[in-house]
Amino acid sequence: MKKLAWISVYSIFTFLTFNPGSASAFGLKKLDNLPSTHADSKDIRPTMKMESVSKGLLKSGKPTSACTGAETCFDVTTELRPVSDGGFACTSSCNDMNVSEPGDCDMSGASVWFKVITDDQSGSLIIDISSGFSPLISVYRGSSCNNLELVPSTIPCESKNTIKVSSNINQTFWIKVEAKDGLNLGSFEFCVASFYTAFDCYSANIAQITRPTYPNESPEGPFHPGEVVNFCFNVDFNVSAPPPPDGNNCQWIQGIIPNISGAWDYAGSNLSAQSPAGGWFWLDEGSVDYNVNSNIYTIESVDGRKYMKYGGQNAGMPAGTTLPGGWWFVSNAGSPSCSNDGDPDNMWGKPSSCTAIQNINFCVDLKVKDLADLQDCENQKLDITLAITADGETGCWSDIACSLSTPLIFETGINCSPTPLEVQLSNAMMCEGECVDLVPVITGGSGVYTSFIWSEGANSSTITVCPNANATYQLTVIDSEGNTATASTLVTVNPTPAGALLPNVVSFCTKIINDEHPSLTAYLYKGTAPYQFLWQLPDGLVGNQDSINFSDDSYDIDEATTQGTSFPEPICVTIIDQNGCSNEFCANIRYNGICKDSCYVVVYDTIRTHIVDTSFILVEDTLNIYVLLSSNNGPEESYEIKCYPNPSGGNLYINIGDAIELKGVRASLINESGVEVIGQIISDQLTTLRVANLPKGLYFISFVNDKGITLSTKKIVIK
Repeated sequence: MKKLAWISVYSIFTFLTFNPGSASAFGLKKLDNLPSTHADSKDIRPTMKMESVSKGLLKSGKPTSACTGAETCFDVTTELRPVSDGGFACTSSCNDMNVSEPGDCDMSGASVWFKVITDDQSGSLIIDISSGFSPLISVYRGSSCNNLELVPSTIPCESKNTIKVSSNINQTFWIKVEAKDGLNLGSFEFCVASFYTAFDCYSANIAQITRPTYPNESPEGPFHPGEVVNFCFNVDFNVSAPPPPDGNNCQWIQGIIPNISGAWDYAGSNLSAQSPAGGWFWLDEGSVDYNVNSNIYTIESVDGRKYMKYGGQNAGMPAGTTLPGGWWFVSNAGSPSCSNDGDPDNMWGKPSSCTAIQNINFCVDLKVKDLADLQDCENQKLDITLAITADGETGCWSDIACSLSTPLIFETGINCSPTPLEVQLSNAMMCEGECVDLVPVITGGSGVYTSFIWSEGANSSTITVCPNANATYQLTVIDSEGNTATASTLVTVNPTPAGALLPNVVSFCTKIINDEHPSLTAYLYKGTAPYQFLWQLPDGLVGNQDSINFSDDSYDIDEATTQGTSFPEPICVTIIDQNGCSNEFCANIRYNGICKDSCYVVVYDTIRTHIVDTSFILVEDTLNIYVLLSSNNGPEESYEIKCYPNPSGGNLYINIGDAIELKGVRASLINESGVEVIGQIISDQLTTLRVANLPKGLYFISFVNDKGITLSTKKIVIK
């Protein structure tokens, strides 16, 4: 039956299309036969269903009562019977201060139920709510309130003012409307339209909303007076080959019309200068007319300009209506009736092959009116309706199947506070082992801030934190009027320089001619280069900076000219890295008095590999290490330890010769990170350390006595 009905209607309208008088009665352009060059489509003429709206229980735009408020499904006494393709059927409703039935979407909210019965032509329903609150819509079907089921492919509590659902002929729907955020339902308008076919030629969404002035506030709003908000839109236009009701007969996208409500600053937004890229251009209002009698749009006046409003009891826009300003794309048409003069009315849209999807991505900046320009600020809304037209609606293509597509609708409110609550937290840097104070800067709001909620649990306005690693902290502030603002900060923990000053004991003797200078080296394995090395020498010593690099710094040490000076203070170095983090390392000093001719300076040189005084080096590849030991609390004596071979690739031998006094000393092999990899007590004349399995590189061989005092540390290489 459906197929027969379709053929009948198609045949009637085909006749009307070729009859200029009949076509003009419906506001349609007279179109010549168009060739198949438009997306390789056949020339399918427009089809419309023309039925009397009198068969509906409620005519379009005629509410039955001033206010109905069925609090439960069983309370519904009035039903809406929209006529397919006959416009919206509407009723006014309210439910002030009624919370008798907790809402399914909000347990503290109110709800209102509506009953809708479709006719014998219905294929889809459009439900439209005009309200001062954000509605939550749930759509059920069933013969009675006792056997309701959610309409397939819908979600309960859908947070939109307008939704489209599939329907069947002679079917009963039960629609539940609630208010978002637990609000009570004030007066509002409920409208429903039925369509034989409502093919959506496009889908549009907001990909991203950016608020440069208020980056920490919700992208969904409310927005502040004077604020500039960046919207990025995504449009997917379906170019489908089959004729209606299964496709759009290969129409192309032609117009993108941004309709913004009166709270937006239309002139300040300067939409004409923000056309999408790739050949789109702006035309002011009145430049393009609509080809179709529309039952879903109406033209309203906002600030003296055209506004294309979707839905509502007054929906209805006759063919030939000129449209608001918008962005357009035109291409040359292949029909004699299309003059191709640059006017979208006489051209086609953006070319594409059939069954393709035309994707348009673009961003625009919209400015909210300044507070002084807003009348009754608290009741203003910031609405956006993005209407997309095909070249069968606004161009000279021969199909109107896209005229029932659902536009993108965005709604939010205005925060009319002249000074919005704002919290700022600066990112902080600290050194490992330290603490830092987090001090927010709070402005606006009521000026009285009642709550401070930190992510780590504190409730004070400022906090002190001592993290061991990088950490993010968030603060939420609430003022006396309940306004909230949130900010976060990243605390970066920089490593404190770590390492050692080697050797940790330096011995001196004096004679008329000095021996080779001893040397101290500060080795670092943690910190952020470059470093600054600040050496501190006690009185009686002088020094010369030897070298600087990213990992260590060496310092030559000599005696002062005054002989016999004692050195009770240590030699220290303070290391400051790039981030200002610092640490101090010190080495002790031993003074041996006046030396004999055979005396030598004990040098714990851990940075030089070149040996000047070879009288103590018996084998070329042997590392000779001299340590001082005291037996039975007597005077310290010098002992020699030989480590060979150096470099070593298999075994490292430690030979103490006849110095039995060195037995019990611990030999420790340390890598560049300061980690001991081998440790062994010297118990024999010859001790073997197996190093074959160690990674190649630079190591330190250190000797520690039974009291934990390091006697000497030298570099050694594992090859």
